[in-house]
Amino acid sequence: MDRATKEKTVAFLHKELKEAKSLILVDYKGVDVNTTNAFRAQCTDKHVCFRVIKNSLLRRAVAETDYQVLADKFTGPTSVLYSKEDAVEPSKVLFGFDKKLEHYQIKIGALDGKLLETEDCAALAKLPAKEVLLAQTLGVFNGATRSFASVLNQTVASFVHVLQNLKNKKEKES
Repeated sequence: MDRATKEKTVAFLHKELKEAKSLILVDYKGVDVNTTNAFRAQCTDKHVCFRVIKNSLLRRAVAETDYQVLADKFTGPTSVLYSKEDAVEPSKVLFGFDKKLEHYQIKIGALDGKLLETEDCAALAKLPAKEVLLAQTLGVFNGATRSFASVLNQTVASFVHVLQNLKNKKEKES
């Protein structure tokens, strides 16, 4: 790769990584081409970028991004997974494709400038989808509102029952 191509690659990666929500470094040693192609296809379907890049280019690309904390972790065969749309999706794709992680070994990840160990990436993968979390939150709010309305309704109903009982008592006395 000539110098001009390297500079273009670094500039492109830098722009991509500045927009990325999270980044996971994966060791792809021993993974065959068919497995890699199948994994790339799943990544593409989920809007996750999977790239195999030279470590020296990655070090330059992460400069002045949230992922510069990973600069000293670029050793050995390294590929990167990131998404510009959802911070959780790279973990979900990786763990969904390779449940036992037989092929790809997570080296480390980063989210909002903080390092993520393998266990943290696994925890991210277990999170429900964003839409599900929003629906659950909305359900909690609706439940509280419904309960409050029910309590108010029961108070009014109890008052009406008391008045009805008083009326019935007065009618019996007369």
